[in-house]
Amino acid sequence: MTAGERERPWLDVLNRKHECGPTLSEYRTLDLVHEGHPVRVRIPDNLIDPERLEILATLGSGPLLTLIGHHTMKGKSPYERGVLMVARADPEGTFIVHVWHELYPWALKYLGLKEDLIEG
Repeated sequence: MTAGERERPWLDVLNRKHECGPTLSEYRTLDLVHEGHPVRVRIPDNLIDPERLEILATLGSGPLLTLIGHHTMKGKSPYERGVLMVARADPEGTFIVHVWHELYPWALKYLGLKEDLIEG
């Protein structure tokens, strides 16, 4: 990281424009490993090409689990994005995603999670 990047780090900012309310899509289940233990996470099933979602990092604290992922879509104009998800464990121990935000793919680069981005 250069001195200029330390002074003015790259930042992905979420402003007030976002949606919330009961989900409009079904949920699907992901089986993942977090800190060496299997976990089950229910995520909204609203992705085109859902098999192209790659979970890059998981961070947990008590009943909360944060996931950072990378998602790409096929086609004539390949598209990629980062995804930030925050889930809470239900009484059976399955984590249910309640926060889902799209990230610029460059956020993954600056977090050290993804170097080979489609868009550079």
